[in-house]
Amino acid sequence: MTSASTASYPPTKERSSEILYGVEKAVGRGVYFMSNVRERMDIFFDKNAPSIVVDIAEYKNGYEDIRKRGGKIRAFTEITEDNLNYCKQLIDLVDELRHIDGVRGGVAVSEHEYMATTVLQEGSPLTQVIYSNVREVVEQSLENSGASRMNQQRSYLVYLDLEIYNMYRIILVKITRIW
Repeated sequence: MTSASTASYPPTKERSSEILYGVEKAVGRGVYFMSNVRERMDIFFDKNAPSIVVDIAEYKNGYEDIRKRGGKIRAFTEITEDNLNYCKQLIDLVDELRHIDGVRGGVAVSEHEYMATTVLQEGSPLTQVIYSNVREVVEQSLENSGASRMNQQRSYLVYLDLEIYNMYRIILVKITRIW
């Protein structure tokens, strides 16, 4: 797929929630969604998504365009040994990249729209999406994403504290053995 071959696929109604099937419609709606981001996009996606954003021109170009317009992108994904190189490239496309365990599929929320998918395959464009520009759906998604993110960050900070404490104990034991 190339950016020239995939046109934006706007919703059929002014306020709507839809399920779209097929690469052309799913990617087209993603292009439309990203073209509407003005201030920020929060996106939560599984470990396969960094390869999709980096390898599929429509997504990569969409991210770059959001940032050129002054929009901010916060991405949350499971960073693994297998996707680390893609995450390193993704850092250049987003304003924040955070690790989050156990994400399945993907959810993106902007100031006026919501998109989700349950199917993400490494390096492949989306084949089905759920889309909504209904205010109540978007607001609920923004509230849930914020709460989820805060809980995950708290858990991660506790994990880091434990890791630092464990490293401190190991170093202390080694120093004690040396003396």
